[in-house]
Amino acid sequence: MAALALAVALGAVLVALGGVLVAALARRGSEGPRLTVPGRAVAHRGGAGERIENTMEAFENAVSEGCDWLELDVRRTRDGVVVVCHDRELSRQSGRHLDVTQTDYQDLPSYRSPLEVTFSPGSFSSGCDRRIPRLVEVFERFPRQPMSIEVKDDDDDLINEVTEGAGLGSGAVLGAFF
Repeated sequence: MAALALAVALGAVLVALGGVLVAALARRGSEGPRLTVPGRAVAHRGGAGERIENTMEAFENAVSEGCDWLELDVRRTRDGVVVVCHDRELSRQSGRHLDVTQTDYQDLPSYRSPLEVTFSPGSFSSGCDRRIPRLVEVFERFPRQPMSIEVKDDDDDLINEVTEGAGLGSGAVLGAFF
């Protein structure tokens, strides 16, 4: 855990330095500040707001729309399956009071449709895919797509499984936020 804490701290320092670098690269023109580095489109939760968050349909849509990175959240079910899911408690997403970490994968409920977008109150997303996917499915479907994977729980086994899975060529960047 000490190594993980150090890695997260170093990551925070690099993000801060990146912000300084971007600020240093900005230049002022008559129309205001302009960056001399290209921006990147990141599909937060696979593009929540356009499709149901963290579903294969959302990831497919984000990639087809040209997103450069997929951002997704992972947890581990009671039976050890690494799933792509933001909330630990599923009442917002499914209407059922279940804890992902205390539920077997086969017993996970479907997402609601439409589903309210948490970071845009009053906005809803919908889609045909309402299933919580396994992380391995995302890696297999998008083997070359850059991903930012947020590990949502302080769980060494989860961290190890995500790290090993990222070796499949996904180019994943891990972020551990508990």
